[in-house]
Amino acid sequence: MTFLSRISRHAGGVVRALVAGFVPAAGAVETLKVNVEVTGSTPEALGYNLGHFVENSNAADWFRHSGVDSARMFMGVSDLEPTDDLPPVGDGVTDKASFFARRALLRANAADESLPLSPEYVNWEYFSKNLTKLSSGNNRLRYSHVLETLRDSGVSVLVNLSASHRRFPLAGPEDWGGRWELWQHYYAAAFLLARDYAVRCHSMFNEPNLASQNEEQWHDRLRICSDAIQAAITDMNARYDRALVPQVFAPTTANGTEKYDTPGGGVWGSTAVRNRHLRLDGTSAPAWMNLHAYSYQKYSTRQIAAGRFSGFLTDYDALRGLIDADVRGGPRLPLVLTEFNVRTGANYDSTPLTMDSPVDFASLGASLAGLAGRGIDQIYLFKFAQTTSRSFYGVAKNGTHFCQNAVGTLRQYGGATRGAEVYRLFVKAARGARPIHRVTASAGASPGVNRGLWSLATCDDGGGIHHLFLANCDDDTIDLAIDFSALGIPPGNPFYIEQVSEIHHGGVVLRGELAAGKTGPLDMPARSVWLVTVPAAAKIVAADAVADTQLGDGAAAAIAGGALDTLEVRADGTVDGRRVAIIRLPVPAAGTTRVRRALLELDVASDTAGITAQAHVYGIENNDWAEESLTWQQSAGFLKSDVPQGNRIENNFVAGHGSAARILGQLASNSDEMTRIGIDVTDFALTRSDGMATFLIVQEHRWDVAQPSLEVGDTQAAGLRIRARESGSGPPPRLVAFVSPPPVSDGHPQSATLPEATPMKGR
Repeated sequence: MTFLSRISRHAGGVVRALVAGFVPAAGAVETLKVNVEVTGSTPEALGYNLGHFVENSNAADWFRHSGVDSARMFMGVSDLEPTDDLPPVGDGVTDKASFFARRALLRANAADESLPLSPEYVNWEYFSKNLTKLSSGNNRLRYSHVLETLRDSGVSVLVNLSASHRRFPLAGPEDWGGRWELWQHYYAAAFLLARDYAVRCHSMFNEPNLASQNEEQWHDRLRICSDAIQAAITDMNARYDRALVPQVFAPTTANGTEKYDTPGGGVWGSTAVRNRHLRLDGTSAPAWMNLHAYSYQKYSTRQIAAGRFSGFLTDYDALRGLIDADVRGGPRLPLVLTEFNVRTGANYDSTPLTMDSPVDFASLGASLAGLAGRGIDQIYLFKFAQTTSRSFYGVAKNGTHFCQNAVGTLRQYGGATRGAEVYRLFVKAARGARPIHRVTASAGASPGVNRGLWSLATCDDGGGIHHLFLANCDDDTIDLAIDFSALGIPPGNPFYIEQVSEIHHGGVVLRGELAAGKTGPLDMPARSVWLVTVPAAAKIVAADAVADTQLGDGAAAAIAGGALDTLEVRADGTVDGRRVAIIRLPVPAAGTTRVRRALLELDVASDTAGITAQAHVYGIENNDWAEESLTWQQSAGFLKSDVPQGNRIENNFVAGHGSAARILGQLASNSDEMTRIGIDVTDFALTRSDGMATFLIVQEHRWDVAQPSLEVGDTQAAGLRIRARESGSGPPPRLVAFVSPPPVSDGHPQSATLPEATPMKGR
């Protein structure tokens, strides 16, 4: 191994066996082998249910960092159309014939590019204006801002617009006036959302089984809304020469199989699936679909069933079987988890556990690996922000990112839980419907135990990047080696491992070289998650820091850091106690297409033995600074001045989120000895057109009220120390690029073998 020291073998470690992504607590694993055989593909969409997303906040930057390609957004029908804007109710529709006559006239006008959109049928200006409103729901967001931001970032949005009974009452199947009001609302919303924000995915109710309606009433509304949504997007395409394909998600029930056709549980699923071809006019057409994806919602710490508790995979298998039986002879109906996590907010309220608890984030990783291996088509994790609740803890702890909730604030984000980091690593491995490779083990296994090692092996064919995502749900260390030789990996090919554990928050804890396509023996800590990355046919090119400095606020704000052996990173709640580190490095092979991956490598330590210190790493746009003269006061582009003392999110001081500064990852250490840690900074490094990259390392206050202690604010008990380039006692800050094909001399330092660092401690 050439870097970060090999993770030491644990003599008493328990070895597990792996079959089809699962290792039960029996047997012994010597080697996990990634095979050429492809068994399926990863989900086509990986997203979040949105939380707070306010203009001028850092929400967009944290969302980008999550890596997801999709988002689920709740919209309120009363936000878009508080009352009927064109009285009387029904706009003259009194029966089926007048309904379809008015529908035809509206559609003919909307689809004709030569005609202005007529206010006779829809008050288009009114709807458009209301799309710029702030949401009236629990999530503080402005619809237009969020939709524009996500559209411009290439993120697909699934809009959930619930057909409220109070706002759109239906007296019965012959209430055609009421049906028109409902149809017109969904038509107008879908048309504008598609035209202005490229939204094509919709659901018309969230968890209808928990509302005051039966399956027949709900299905009647589904037919109305689905017809309106699909008609609107079709007409928008015709008018503006677009090609969006409408997608309707249903039934979006809480839980899976028991809401399909279970006596006492309901027949929501079977009602929707068996009547999927039933049109609004009462006819049935094989080419017509009221729903294009079967959506459901589930929370569980269990991957497979145990006793009376249902697990994700048991439920998925049963639900898949029921749906396939009902669509026999027709196209496969995709399965989508529109809400997914290990616990609901209410479940979390009964336990001190959080998304930072190893048992929970390891369970999240295992469920993600298992579901992807089974063939789930889309996943939306619930949810992005820890928003307020009426619970004992005051927030819903199944939110993955710490966030301001106080009225009048920007709802800034302070940081990410380990659960968020597990999902981020999974998305790196699984985003974009990638091929899944079969993983086998050197020992047999039998299913049925909710413990052990779970795996997902994927390949990004476009870049030749191989990933192995691993979740150890056991309370023992697992001894394993990994064999990639079947994939034709050349001798000496580098690999690296990112880890989420009780100590680490997704940073790179190991980089090494494969021998004959295999790693050496490794210890995977209990209750941890790994992402093993192998950029195929790559070699190492490295460059050391050319400048680094430490800046201080308060009394030190006008003082240059200068040359130091050690850089301190600290936020102790006082102004004078703030310290940040800034490092500039050349980007090896900058400006070429050869860079496959890039890692920032630092020697770090906690300033207090046994106390974990955590910090964020940002990429900074400004490379024009000198370590002997730069001060905090001169860094206004990325550091705020005059921020008062305190230990809440409002007291953080990084400026220009998403523009001047971009969040890249987290460093953490609990050892007072220097340990080599890395951060994957590939996306940022590839944008450095001038060949230089500047990084800011800062300790931030991650929360306003700590979970589960309910202590106000977040002052970490320790700060980080970083070995500077002037130290001379160990390796300096370094940017390591994985390049392919093998590099030739290009003026940058090159090395395929880098010096060993101090062994990693405090796993």
